[in-house]
Parts: sequence; C-alpha cells; structure tokens
Amino acid sequence: MVYEGVAPDVYIYGALIHAYCKTRNLLQALALHKDMVSNGIKTNCVILSSILQCMCEMGMVSEVVDQFKEFRDLGLFLDKVLYNIVVDALCKLGKLEEAVELLNEMEGRHMPLDVVNYTTLIDGYCLQGKLVDVKNMFQKMKEKGVELDIISYNVLVGGFSRNGLAEEALNFSIVWRHKA
Repeated sequence: MVYEGVAPDVYIYGALIHAYCKTRNLLQALALHKDMVSNGIKTNCVILSSILQCMCEMGMVSEVVDQFKEFRDLGLFLDKVLYNIVVDALCKLGKLEEAVELLNEMEGRHMPLDVVNYTTLIDGYCLQGKLVDVKNMFQKMKEKGVELDIISYNVLVGGFSRNGLAEEALNFSIVWRHKA
C-alpha cells in the first residue's frame, strides 16, 4: 500500500484500521493489519485494542479471547486496555475464573489493577448473580486503596437491583450521594 511513492507508517495504518473498526469492517481491518505486519511494521496496543473492541461490538466475544491469546503467544506487548477488553469478554461468556486468572496475570506483569479492571469483574459477577464475590471484590478494592467511581457505583446498584437486592442497591446509592 504505497501512495505516490510514500509508504504508510504505523500511524497511518493505525488510523485506517481504527476507521475500518469503527464502521465494523473487521475483515478489511484484519487484512490491513496483516499487510502492515507483513511489511515489517510493528503493531501496537492501540491497533490491537481497536481490533478486539470491534470484535466485541460485533458480538464475536469468544473470538476476542482467542485473538488475544494469539497476540500474547506472538510475544506482543499487551497493555491494561487490551487485558480489560478480554476480561470483559470472559465475563460476558460467564468464564469468571478465567477473568480472575487474567487479572492475576496482569498483576504478575507489574500492571496494578485499577478501578476499571475491578469494575469490569464486578459487573461480570453481577451478571452471573455471584453477589458474595461482588462483596469480596468490593472489600479487596477498599483494602488496596482503589476508590470506586460513578461507573462502579452504577454497576453495583444495577447489579444488586437486577438480583433482587433493592435495599443493598439503595445503600450503595446513598453512599455515592454522600461522597459526591
């Protein structure tokens, strides 16, 4: 892919891949990514995140996990955003133990978990009705000094409400209002 004698760099490829992903043209995005790599241009986390997020948005949740493993097996650098996309996919698939293992892998790679990572797993526990695990994760966050944000509180309130625990949901709502 050369235009008027100028070969694209990682930024041009990244912008094009991102554009294809935004329009859910995954096949074209993957073809362009393959072209980029075959031309000796190293991929990066931003490009990989665009591809995995596109797959999620297209309902290809199982494929996200497989693609992530392929990226990992290739020895590519994977950041917190990529890991979190896959944790979310695993939660949607009901594979919470694998999601926890992935978070443990992140910590093992010296990527401390943040509110987004914890909230993603809490949402997964809520979706599966595992409210004891939600409470344990909430406690773990407090112990590690990770502050909940408005999204965390919304996930907690929604999760407890969906699971028939309106009073606990209300308690989280009250705590958030006093915090804000």
